[in-house]
Amino acid sequence: MQITLLPSPIILLVSGRDSPRYLDARLTNSIRTLNLCEGVLAACLSPQARTQGLFHVFRLDTELFLLLCDGGNREHVMAEFKRFLVADRVSVEDCSDRLSVLHCWYPPVDRQVNVDLGEFISSHYELGKQGAWLGEKVIIPRSRTAYPGCDLVGPKEHTQKFMQRCSKAGAILSPHEKLRWSTFETAIPTFPDVIQENSFFPEARLEQALSFHKGCYVGQEAIERLYALGKLPRELRYYRGDADTAVQPGAPVQMKGDSRLIGEVISSIQMGSKQIIVASIKIESLQDGAQLVVGAVPLTPIARAVGQEASGADLDETPT
Repeated sequence: MQITLLPSPIILLVSGRDSPRYLDARLTNSIRTLNLCEGVLAACLSPQARTQGLFHVFRLDTELFLLLCDGGNREHVMAEFKRFLVADRVSVEDCSDRLSVLHCWYPPVDRQVNVDLGEFISSHYELGKQGAWLGEKVIIPRSRTAYPGCDLVGPKEHTQKFMQRCSKAGAILSPHEKLRWSTFETAIPTFPDVIQENSFFPEARLEQALSFHKGCYVGQEAIERLYALGKLPRELRYYRGDADTAVQPGAPVQMKGDSRLIGEVISSIQMGSKQIIVASIKIESLQDGAQLVVGAVPLTPIARAVGQEASGADLDETPT
């Protein structure tokens, strides 16, 4: 088992009589249909479908929800999330300063770790298999990598002690950069690392964060219009590249032997001479089988992991 502490998550507790209705109208996925201790990925958008936040929404009780966002400008994400609160009986509490998020993940080569979870979460829940809410301690089954995993949310004062106990039991305390690399390898976009603030959300192809059957939500008109057309002008795609120098965001992407701009680098991560590059690609300009390059660096496509937090379905396969 490997454990990674997320450096700056945004953690919101949303409650109140109108909270299910507000979340359903503000976010892109169906929230009212969630069962207790069940979660779903959902985006917060502008009316033009520009990204303002991406949350994992976990239902704690009938009118109580935990929202996790991996990062971003906390004040701005909060303000945009609350933008349409007027007379709604909804309370939004920012818990980011008193709660922490740990991700536990299980690469197959790692040894099994038997840990008494003590103050952090109850030991009678099988780690990573079942969601649970125990006061301020929450376990959320969630695969951030190609391996099974879960997010553990709990008071910050218990975090270091819990990590030390896991380490003594044989768990590996992995730096966040290692988790980022494993997340990049799945080719599933995250916020704000890849899906950046004010980016056009449909380019990320996170259909699992969208509901095509619930009522209206902010940004729905722009998304429905795009999916009715059946194609995207641009799409975020992942590539491997070998270079000693990291490719920087904004670098142009071209087809080998062609000077025309076909896209630009959005984000990248490097480990030694290996790196993973995410680029926004103009789909209509991309020729089948073309070799893409960033300067002198050839790009090798990475297929999106199956069964993670995105379906990867074609636009014309998406329900309308």
